[in-house]
Amino acid sequence: MSRLLHTSDWHLGAPLVGETRTDHFQAMLAGLLKVIQERKVTCLLIAGDVFDVSNPPVSAQNQYYDFLASLRDTSCGEVVIISGNHDSARFLAAPAAALSRLGIHVVSDTETDSALVPVGDDVVVLAVPYLRDGSLETTPGASEKERSAGFINMTRAYLAGLSSLARRRYPGRRQVVMAHQFLVGSAMDNGKEEIDYVGSLPPLPSSVFPPEVDYVALGHIHKPQVVRGAMPIRYSGSPMAIDFGESGQTKQVVLVDTDPWTITPIDLPTFANLRRISGSLPELEEALDEMASTSGPVWVAATYTGDHPVAELRRNLFDRVKGTNVHLAQVLDKQAWYSRSHREEVVDLKTLTPEQVFERRLEEGNFDEKTGRMLRSLFAEILHDIANPEAME
Repeated sequence: MSRLLHTSDWHLGAPLVGETRTDHFQAMLAGLLKVIQERKVTCLLIAGDVFDVSNPPVSAQNQYYDFLASLRDTSCGEVVIISGNHDSARFLAAPAAALSRLGIHVVSDTETDSALVPVGDDVVVLAVPYLRDGSLETTPGASEKERSAGFINMTRAYLAGLSSLARRRYPGRRQVVMAHQFLVGSAMDNGKEEIDYVGSLPPLPSSVFPPEVDYVALGHIHKPQVVRGAMPIRYSGSPMAIDFGESGQTKQVVLVDTDPWTITPIDLPTFANLRRISGSLPELEEALDEMASTSGPVWVAATYTGDHPVAELRRNLFDRVKGTNVHLAQVLDKQAWYSRSHREEVVDLKTLTPEQVFERRLEEGNFDEKTGRMLRSLFAEILHDIANPEAME
């Protein structure tokens, strides 16, 4: 019997509004190790985006390797890792040969031999790293529609080939696909919108997975969720909130048992308590006071939406939480008293992320909902490629 733990999107080393979060990630890794120990997990699956950038800080690298080393004292004798869109495939694969001797399998390309990973005596993992439209051969000069259809068809054929080979090489074993992709029917991290585009491509339909597959372990979306398909398909989601947009989400990992065959989501404790608040000055002060009266550290993003400007708003709010458990990471001042059609907000760009600047531009463009979603997806791809050129290799 094998007991697999499906995780994804660790994003080790990811800052939050410019601040490092080493302690948050350490708490997360300690929490995952506790689950592995208590549940007697035999194999850990990490479905991409181990790191936040292609060249992660040394602190993040140390946390990664220290965690892998700590698994030696547990029941978890095998680990399967794929590269995500935030990872550098080359960086992640550099120590692969040495790690494989310890039962840690890193898959960062589509070579068939490395993509099939036998686990225990009853499972084979079909490990598929993040696929762009250039990861599989596509027709040069094809139109966007042709490239989209070609990418979907080639992904379907590639997975069918892997599944067929797995049946021949490992007959009788359960097949688990691990991939880092967007799927049709999956919801964005805000849980309100289905995904229409991935950059210039549509998301993959669940029909790309062969019927012989028993479970699909996905990464890429940080909100845990089930995707409708012919077999169980799940995003485990990120094990902790990576940014303020994920505040309030219940985070999970997924336990997969082979005898009897069961799939069990496990809620995780809050490793990083992030909160977003908005309102008038009295409302912000009340919310901050309430959080300061509770135990445990909390990182807060505050947005002032009052009708009148407040002199030294940032200083007043920072002074209010000084010496408490509240870490005021961000203060935004919308100054709602300006006319929306004529306002010229004066905002310190240092307080905004690129995504927030882009959102403001979208608001001014009056785009329809579908176009807005497409532009957001394109912008996210461009922003990532600029910051992480190695991840495109």
